[in-house]
Amino acid sequence: MLTPADIEQKQFAATRLREGYDQDEVDGFLDQVAVDYRQIEIELEKAVRDAARARRELEAARLPVPQDTDQPSLESIKTILVAAQRTADQCVADGQEQAGRAMADASLKAQALIDEAKAEARQIVGAAHEEQRRQINALEQRRTELVVVVNELASQRDDWKKWLEGALDHIKTKAGPENA
Repeated sequence: MLTPADIEQKQFAATRLREGYDQDEVDGFLDQVAVDYRQIEIELEKAVRDAARARRELEAARLPVPQDTDQPSLESIKTILVAAQRTADQCVADGQEQAGRAMADASLKAQALIDEAKAEARQIVGAAHEEQRRQINALEQRRTELVVVVNELASQRDDWKKWLEGALDHIKTKAGPENA
């Protein structure tokens, strides 16, 4: 069973790309859940104390009481005590029911927050993957373009090399055998 301290100390993991929820808003909600939960615990404890007190009073009332003509009859005292016991039992039952409803409501709200966070996380991860694919495609396209440029430059280099070799041979031939 969760305690108010469990709710107050609950930490949600941060996303890598950006925060999924406003952390202050989630913390504020959990603080309010903890306050409500603590209030229900206080009310339940009070109802349990009231029931215990009523039981003690009932046990004390069952002790023999000297009959006095000005005092209520033993039968009327029993009737009052039975009514008090029913009231105490009803207080305990009401407190437990209210605590159960509050816990169920808090659990539903917490699960809804978790579900929303997971859905947003999936959306963020999907968007990140899509952006990653887009960037990879752009880089691959740029790589292909650069390979074409490198091949063109290599072809131009080879052409210039051949031209220079031819020009050098031509110069050697014109200069004659004595300069070779």
